[in-house]
Amino acid sequence: MAEEPLPWAGEGRGYYLRLDPARRTLWSCVRGGPTDPGRWPEWTNDAWWHSLERGSTGRLPLGPGLVFRLAVAARRTAFARVHPDGDELVLVATDTDSPAVVARLPLPAMDGAPRPGGTPWDGVQRRAVAASPGSPLVAVTRGGHGEIHLIDAEAAPGASPLVTTLKVPTPLNDGGHLALITPGDGAHGDPVGR
Repeated sequence: MAEEPLPWAGEGRGYYLRLDPARRTLWSCVRGGPTDPGRWPEWTNDAWWHSLERGSTGRLPLGPGLVFRLAVAARRTAFARVHPDGDELVLVATDTDSPAVVARLPLPAMDGAPRPGGTPWDGVQRRAVAASPGSPLVAVTRGGHGEIHLIDAEAAPGASPLVTTLKVPTPLNDGGHLALITPGDGAHGDPVGR
């Protein structure tokens, strides 16, 4: 039986729908702004969610630039945002009925990052992000540098959220591909690459 589409509650296109199996919530990033890819620094990005239990839908601004993927951790959803003024990992609290941005963590710049006027996809570096709904850890890459930053998304206020930076024997071009898996996390219900 076909169902009505879920509303975005505004303009934009949603990409990479994800399932939080612990809270039975769908997540996506909704992008708006100019259609010219060379103007990607002006794109708007909103976290969008829909609770399968309550039937409620919401949206939360993440900031301008390129938000390509997201990852669902134990009590946070993580979005890697790329922008000429500085990249960041945006953490949204998911353990309440009203998700909210709880941290914006600066990420080290990437050589070969997208530049204004060029597309953010062709011949440039990006970031991959991965998490498990059974863990507070989030992994985010530094494309072209062979680095994976492991972040504690639930670090106490004032504590450093960076757990470690892993160096790998590949440059992780285009951001690479990541998986972060915790046994029994229920993530098998979300078949999108993790």
